[in-house]
Amino acid sequence: MKLTLELDGRFPNLTGELVLYKLNPYQRWGYQTRDFYTSHQPIEVDLDHDLIEATICCGSSAKTENNRISKYKVWIDTQQLLVYLYWDGDGVIVIKNEEEGWVIYNTDMKCDSYWKSLDKDDWVYNLPENYYDQ
Repeated sequence: MKLTLELDGRFPNLTGELVLYKLNPYQRWGYQTRDFYTSHQPIEVDLDHDLIEATICCGSSAKTENNRISKYKVWIDTQQLLVYLYWDGDGVIVIKNEEEGWVIYNTDMKCDSYWKSLDKDDWVYNLPENYYDQ
């Protein structure tokens, strides 16, 4: 069976699991394996551009832990996505579609129902001024 679906960030659990399946069809990253199977090489996390995603991954340690985040630029069909992976014991993944402007993330990859959409009013946009100094 072949289905063609248009996905966006409105259904984060469905979108996240389907994108993850397209990226790693044989083993679910973060639950079954910490290996991320892709032909793409990781690219460097640039805090000037990736601070929001790094903060989702590492919280207030984003500026010191960013070197432990794996970032990939991947294509699924005609969509380019940025994928950020961080292993903290639970596994964090952030998937960003810059063209369409949506971000979904999961802060506990052992659970397939922890996916969230990043909204303009979310916590990461309302951080205290000294958040990274803590």
